[in-house]
Amino acid sequence: MDTTDLITTALAENIRELFASLDQAPSQVADSLVSLRRDLKLAVRSSVGLTLTVCMDPDQQITLTSIDHFTVASDIVTSLSLPLNWAALDAGSMIIFYSGVPGAFVDLAADLSYSLHLPPGTVVLDQDTAAPVRESGLTGVTESSTVNQAIGVLIDRGYTPATAGAHLKHQARELRRGVHHAATRILRSAAGQ
Repeated sequence: MDTTDLITTALAENIRELFASLDQAPSQVADSLVSLRRDLKLAVRSSVGLTLTVCMDPDQQITLTSIDHFTVASDIVTSLSLPLNWAALDAGSMIIFYSGVPGAFVDLAADLSYSLHLPPGTVVLDQDTAAPVRESGLTGVTESSTVNQAIGVLIDRGYTPATAGAHLKHQARELRRGVHHAATRILRSAAGQ
């Protein structure tokens, strides 16, 4: 096994570890992400960052973006998108790697497909070359917290966790709004507002 194969294998293992850590403490997710970024840089020296989006359901997602400090939008010219539905995450969950060199991810795409035993066409090149909306950071946590708090209120009212989630989604459909909006209404009613 040559050095490139070892790095790709390490990167694939980091991706698996990151997914396994998503329901763990934030420090474990952060550690997994640091390892992933390190091995990505070893595999593709021109990589400038990544965006990880995890969808808990269609209305609730958390996005973590980690971009090199001095990267600007015009620096991102190529990407590798890896949908995460194969990792038992909801549709819409994905990881996107960014690079400033055209074609930088061609070999990595093939290697990851092979290492992770993915069906053909799962790894997509250059579909997401637009720069992330923001620099490095985490989005969606506040919204997720609101939803979880509303589910807690419903559980206090006698719902089971499963029926509380279903009730929240039903409320969102009735209001023709998102789950976050329905959760906010439940929290306001619990606070007597």
